[in-house]
Amino acid sequence: MLQTEAFEKSMLEKGASRNTLSSYRSDLSLFAAYCAEQDYEDPAELTGEQLSAYFEYLRSIGKSPATVRRARSSLSTYYTFLQKEGLTDTNPVRETKLEKSPDLQQTPQVLTHEEIDRLLDYDFGSDEKGLRDKAIVELLYASGIKISSLIALRETDYQPQTRTIYAEGRRVPLYPSANQSLLNYIRLSRPYIALSEETALFVNLQGSAMSRQGLWKMLRHAADAVGIDKNLTPRLLRRSFAVHLLENGAGPEDLEKMLGLSDKASVAGYVKLMKDSETIDTYTRFHPRAAKRH
Repeated sequence: MLQTEAFEKSMLEKGASRNTLSSYRSDLSLFAAYCAEQDYEDPAELTGEQLSAYFEYLRSIGKSPATVRRARSSLSTYYTFLQKEGLTDTNPVRETKLEKSPDLQQTPQVLTHEEIDRLLDYDFGSDEKGLRDKAIVELLYASGIKISSLIALRETDYQPQTRTIYAEGRRVPLYPSANQSLLNYIRLSRPYIALSEETALFVNLQGSAMSRQGLWKMLRHAADAVGIDKNLTPRLLRRSFAVHLLENGAGPEDLEKMLGLSDKASVAGYVKLMKDSETIDTYTRFHPRAAKRH
């Protein structure tokens, strides 16, 4: 029997969005029906092999690759919940792999709004590393800045009073939850891990400036944890930031301003991505999370 109510309550307490909760509910309902059909008395005891068979079953009944990936993400989150509750020793979903859809590389990838919700709703943890990683992911999607710009940030580049960071030669606004995540990191994490002489805003656990490799490794781990099969990089988050702004009504001129672009061809490329993608003051108006108050 699935612990659906307790799971949803846990996700609500962690601030999961309404859309994310709806997805969890739908995915777990389908999984519960499958378990009943297979006479699985306790889903908490299922193995990675049995879950792989479930994902194959979803494909066999015509579920799209995106739906199967979402189902895997939901179950991974659910089994992590069971682990924390002491109802299972392992997360068997992590033993499963999904085949890449051959059409994923035809055009540059963009994260869907649901994938963004899953990523930003993910529980990175309340320790120093978790607070840092949460702040980095929120900041990348909130600002659309490049990896080199994020690594170059200094503590003094952040202005909590105006909810902005100074990057790439301009002041970049932050939506509320991104600003709060950055504040949490600066107050509750960075003072305990940064070397006294280090001026970089984001530091590794040894106290020195964060590296590209460390950042990419963290993003890959987060993508795996929430079931995102796309190659999660700062560039993908920047691209998703741009496309989602356009989807919400921003114009090319707004995009130039918010991304600091001077190349018209780059803006045109983002506009084309918006039209081709499956997810078919300015910042507050257009950023999809600007109105959220977590």
